[in-house]
Amino acid sequence: AKLRLQRRHVADKMVLLLNLERETVDDMLNDSTFVVNRLGRVKNAILSNGTHIVSPRLTDGGLSITDGGALEIHAQRTIPLPHGFEAIENQSSVSMGPAWVVLDEDAEPFVRQGRNVFHGFILGCDSWISPGDTCLLVNQKGELLGHGISQCTPADMQFFRTGVAVKTRGGIKEDSV
Repeated sequence: AKLRLQRRHVADKMVLLLNLERETVDDMLNDSTFVVNRLGRVKNAILSNGTHIVSPRLTDGGLSITDGGALEIHAQRTIPLPHGFEAIENQSSVSMGPAWVVLDEDAEPFVRQGRNVFHGFILGCDSWISPGDTCLLVNQKGELLGHGISQCTPADMQFFRTGVAVKTRGGIKEDSV
């Protein structure tokens, strides 16, 4: 019963904060294990293959994804790569996953090292991204480069030329893909 409650706790946060489908999250967490602190709170969610994917944050109730978690979530995406910044009318973004930000190839080595993304290097993004959201950073082929926290809206990403657009939380080295 305790394991089921821990799984539900992490799954609910993943559905809400990472914009994932309930079935996808349930499949992902099916045989997962959890590291808990002495008070019984979940500190880390670990998949059956040993990959640490997310950690619930106690300070703000949020969720931090790991590099392994970003790779797992990236692999679940079924919709095409965003081209440009256009918002698709009447399209619900519920359960579409974290927004993707498509980067210029010049930014690729820096993002893989975990460096922040600057405005001038963004070629496109999903329309549902907003400030404070977790997002996945991809190249023009859709390969995962890293993950981070968006600092702006799609319009900001399109028109701004300077400043930090995404605070990168982790870069994915080329050999780990």
